[in-house]
Amino acid sequence: MTDHNHNLEDSDSEELRPSISDRGFAHWPVVESDYGAEILVYESSAVNGPFFWISIDQPEIQGFAGSITATHITLEQAWQLRDTLDAAIEKSFRDA
Repeated sequence: MTDHNHNLEDSDSEELRPSISDRGFAHWPVVESDYGAEILVYESSAVNGPFFWISIDQPEIQGFAGSITATHITLEQAWQLRDTLDAAIEKSFRDA
């Protein structure tokens, strides 16, 4: 497992603070894409976790049918995804 040296306290801003579902699981604020898709990240109920669900609800746009998809990821995979997004964001700033 990769050592990511994360301190959750450092990244806990008010706008990113999750709500808690009726079942006691964290649901982070929805991110809306330019095309109206809603991207949701929420804590999984899997007991051998931590795990997360990432869900994308894409409405019908420009003649393409809408769809909903979700994937279940481990904490390590969540870190990988975050690191991948960080790298893509850094590259876009360098290339801008």
